[in-house]
Amino acid sequence: MAAAVAGLPSERFEAKRDAWLVALLWGASLVDVGVAAWLLAGAEPGAAFVAPLLLVVAVFQLHALYSVEYTFDGPDLRLRASFVRWRVPLAAIDAIEPTRSPLSGPAPSLDRLEIQYGPKRMRISPADKTGFLRALVQRAPQLELSGEKAQRRSQRS
Repeated sequence: MAAAVAGLPSERFEAKRDAWLVALLWGASLVDVGVAAWLLAGAEPGAAFVAPLLLVVAVFQLHALYSVEYTFDGPDLRLRASFVRWRVPLAAIDAIEPTRSPLSGPAPSLDRLEIQYGPKRMRISPADKTGFLRALVQRAPQLELSGEKAQRRSQRS
């Protein structure tokens, strides 16, 4: 498998972000900053401890929203969401198909693709789903593309 992808450069895909989630996290972050400012302005007891924590939470929420990306790198698909990283070996991928599942994953949108590899599943939300699927099939020759799905050639019916 490594030989099949050796000549291909790394390719990175940004995550799609749903407007409702962007609004929710920005709103929550602004509330955190507002409460921190209110605490510091009023010199409330405990403000010196709580206000900085609220600011850290606000920054983390926005970092988590904007740091999600998916990169094809050699024989692996690397997923990053904030400080968490996953590695999915391309050779292990059995199928990928559209889903709107709200189950957790590095996907700030409900317009998702579910990657099945062995007994595991991972939900992602590349902004360019078509480009992502083409890049995946180009790097994982065991997969065959069919519309918005890809699966192992031996599994096609």
